[in-house]
Amino acid sequence: MQNYEEMNNYLGLKKGGRISPGLASMNRILKKLGDPHRAVKTIHIAGTNGKGSTGAYLQGMLTEAGYTAGVFSSPFMHTVNEHIQVNGSAIGDEELIRVLDKLKSVMREEDLTITEFEAITAAAFFYFGTIAIPDFCIIEAGMGGTWDSTNVVEPVLSIITNVGSDHTDYLGNTLVEVAEHKAGIIKHRVPVVTGRMDPEPLMVIKEKAEEKLSPHLMFGKEYRIEKIHGGPYEESFLYHSLYSDSSSYTITMLGAHQVDNAAAALMAVDSLQNQSILSISEEERAAGLKRAAMPGRFERVREQPLVFIDGAHNPQGTAALSELLKKTFLSKKIHVIFSALADKQKEEMLKPLYRAAASFTFTEFDHPRSGNIMELYRKSDFPDKRYEHNWMKAIDEIIEAALEEEVIVITGSLYFIAEVRKYMKDFPHI
Repeated sequence: MQNYEEMNNYLGLKKGGRISPGLASMNRILKKLGDPHRAVKTIHIAGTNGKGSTGAYLQGMLTEAGYTAGVFSSPFMHTVNEHIQVNGSAIGDEELIRVLDKLKSVMREEDLTITEFEAITAAAFFYFGTIAIPDFCIIEAGMGGTWDSTNVVEPVLSIITNVGSDHTDYLGNTLVEVAEHKAGIIKHRVPVVTGRMDPEPLMVIKEKAEEKLSPHLMFGKEYRIEKIHGGPYEESFLYHSLYSDSSSYTITMLGAHQVDNAAAALMAVDSLQNQSILSISEEERAAGLKRAAMPGRFERVREQPLVFIDGAHNPQGTAALSELLKKTFLSKKIHVIFSALADKQKEEMLKPLYRAAASFTFTEFDHPRSGNIMELYRKSDFPDKRYEHNWMKAIDEIIEAALEEEVIVITGSLYFIAEVRKYMKDFPHI
């Protein structure tokens, strides 16, 4: 299915894209489906940023070791099917329809109306638990944790990658408030891995882990990293943990934040191996980490001039992107093309990018939640800025005008990046 509208129409959903906090509907529909989410070993991941990359690193290591790995992630890039994957392959159209037919039947029996995210989450659990039955499922929380529709799982391990400011309308305006939601995924006596984060939100998570009697594996304490060096398009680092000796790894997703994500995935594997839940050799870990990739995450889509796309969709994401650009392209001129949704902290997102950019182009894309970019352009005090309503025209013109040694970075909403990615793949002439 190409979009949520198709799925919503097929299921007859009335709530559509509305967010409906709470787990009552999920528990009810999953019970009627036979509680499929309890049939597989689950690793549950929450966090403001890095969930997808951490999941990709886990999937890479699991599949390299011969395990089958189901992944539920969001948002999708091109089709709804991409939410639900096994060993990197999205659920097929026929299988998705089969799953949705079962879901629709249960909804009618129960006279139950759910949101689109609840629907795709329930579909994933049904597919993983009754059809695909992978060895492990990596389940990403959609938003927050406590009331996220994925938080019905009973995982073998939880991961909270980091805590930043995002979805403030629902999660709160402070990092402590956001952390309280993320900490909601911690289950009784289930180990939780936490990534690099500020002391205040970390304390919230630490207290929740103690309350739940959950072993807490913290970045900087139970595991740590030492940066070695970065090649042209790779990062190498030393990893240490209380369960394993010092080891060197290389990843091809760039940025210090990706090293952090890889380390969290390694700590997760260490913990699961210590519990005799899995066994992954040093060679399999290294190969799995190196093969891991995420579409739309600092992805190179053109060589001359260099063009990258990156779904840095919140202030924490743009800060990481800015640091990566300054480190990687210190002496190069960088042109940024930007678009974002209305409900994002756009001005806070822009500040880090201004520090890396030589020129800035504001543009629009077609989405129900797209923001008023013209207003953002007018308020911007960046010296070399322009506005172009048509994002395709903006890309074409900037690529045509750029010198070979210059770099173009297209960033903002992941929905925007999905459109751009398809355009760049379909129109290699530009």
